[in-house]
Amino acid sequence: MGLFGGGSKTTTSQMTRPDYIQNMINSLTNQVNNTSNGSYVNQQYAGLNQTQQDALNALINSDQLNKLSGQLISGGQDGLNTLNSAYSQIQSLANDGINADKINNLAGQLYDGNSVQAAIDATNYGTKQNLAKNQLTNIAQQTMQDGAGGSAARMAKDNARTAALSQMQNDASNLTNEAYNNAVNQANSILSGNRQNQFNALGALAQNGAQQAGLAGVGANMANQANLNALGAGNIMQQNTQNSLNNDYQNAMYKQNYDWGQIQNMLNAASVLNGAQGMTTTSKTSGGGSGMLGGAMSGAAAGSAFGPWGALAGGVIGAAASS
Repeated sequence: MGLFGGGSKTTTSQMTRPDYIQNMINSLTNQVNNTSNGSYVNQQYAGLNQTQQDALNALINSDQLNKLSGQLISGGQDGLNTLNSAYSQIQSLANDGINADKINNLAGQLYDGNSVQAAIDATNYGTKQNLAKNQLTNIAQQTMQDGAGGSAARMAKDNARTAALSQMQNDASNLTNEAYNNAVNQANSILSGNRQNQFNALGALAQNGAQQAGLAGVGANMANQANLNALGAGNIMQQNTQNSLNNDYQNAMYKQNYDWGQIQNMLNAASVLNGAQGMTTTSKTSGGGSGMLGGAMSGAAAGSAFGPWGALAGGVIGAAASS
């Protein structure tokens, strides 16, 4: 057959489809006609539930942790003050040692003059009794035996009385000195013991203060942990907010392109239907055959009723039918 055809012959040809093809086309047409565009459904984001939100708020506040931290830091400061006070007192005690004035002052308080005097009186009484009952009596007897004169007896008695007086003075001095020395030794012992006790007490106080001051470090660590808790919880909440924003942005972008996608889907379906329906054509030629070009043009004209894809499909089918 020629490209343009020729002669005066008029031919009418009708292309038919197999039933199973036509049935498929009819089914597809019904599906397209019955399909609605629908509406875009937003993607949902769960976010944080109330329990999680409450837990994060509690973590941010860290009330108990901050309260305990404050108490420990305050207690640590008290301990530090105690430690400083103990060290100050230890230094003062070290600089203020035991001296003679302190010993004498305390010895004067410890020295019991009444007791010493009572001891002196008791000793003197014994000396006087010995003088009267023994020495003077013996002198008198000895004088009578020797036949000595009165002057010799008086001299012997005076010597005995002088010796007794000297003895009482020595006894009194010895008792007094012994009592005072005992008071001095006792004072020195007391002051030394007190001093050592003070050192021991202040040392224990300093140790307790140091231990208590260490609580400040524990409290500071707790305060730092509370800050870390707040930071971690804040990061979680920020990430949750960002996730929600990302979800909103994604929904907005999908929704913006949804209508265009629906339109494109309908265009694609329409193009398929137009092409399939355009396969059925009626071609008329005058003066002989219309040729391939004439058939294509006739098929395209018939298929154009179904759109550009129908025209293309109709042209192809028309050309084939003319051959």
